[in-house]
Amino acid sequence: MSIALPRLPCAALQAKSVPCLAIGGDFYDAVALDDGVCVAIADVSGKGVSAAIVAATL
Repeated sequence: MSIALPRLPCAALQAKSVPCLAIGGDFYDAVALDDGVCVAIADVSGKGVSAAIVAATL
């Protein structure tokens, strides 16, 4: 997972995650490709530890 979203000539990517409590269950990432962009979005809040582990491996 990168620290910053990639800069693209064809789009402006912005994201913000605001957890409701001390720990949030949202995950997002974007990777610039030669011919576009790949975006991953996951929400594992309330889904249990197994869902959190799967999201952490994305």
